Amino acid sequence: MTQSSGSGGGYQVDTSQLTSFSKYLSGTTAKSVTQAGNDVQNANGFDNNAFGILMAQFWSAPVRIDMAIIHSKIMGDLTDSINDVVDALQRNVDSYGQQESDTVDSFQKIQSGLNSAGNADS
Repeated sequence: MTQSSGSGGGYQVDTSQLTSFSKYLSGTTAKSVTQAGNDVQNANGFDNNAFGILMAQFWSAPVRIDMAIIHSKIMGDLTDSINDVVDALQRNVDSYGQQESDTVDSFQKIQSGLNSAGNADS
């Protein structure tokens, strides 16, 4: 957001930056999170050599449960949060665009009314 140099001194939003960031999140961050979740799931196999035969029986179940929980959190909560941010960014872009369009329409109606009033006075 930047301060406008116009007479109103308001603020101007460059929606292309919001769109670019939204595409970055969905195109890179979301894919990286998904890959991390898949990597955790792939690592969650049973391997006797990880702890030795005796300890594998003791440690493997808790470790696999923990890794399943981590996978669930990565794939669920984090991915959902990223998608929510992407959706919110797009809603903001749409809202700013609609607001800009409505403002332009309003000023055009005012200008048209002023032109009509000026022509009627002539």
